[in-house]
Amino acid sequence: IEVNEQRGYALFSLNPKIYPLADIKSAVRKILDRACVILDGDLEKEILIEVRVMKQGDTIKALALELANLLLK
Repeated sequence: IEVNEQRGYALFSLNPKIYPLADIKSAVRKILDRACVILDGDLEKEILIEVRVMKQGDTIKALALELANLLLK
């Protein structure tokens, strides 16, 4: 996970063999009310997730940690 608090984004790089796309989408849905999320990458090699804060009061670090925890469940 790369978190850039100054620019307000976090980047995740995930192995699709460990994190299936369905599980990633499920985790992302749980933070969509507070974050803008972009999924990108190659479904065979690497899935990239960019997260940006949408609501004032949230921090990118908190959202990134929440998404990381959701991905582990």
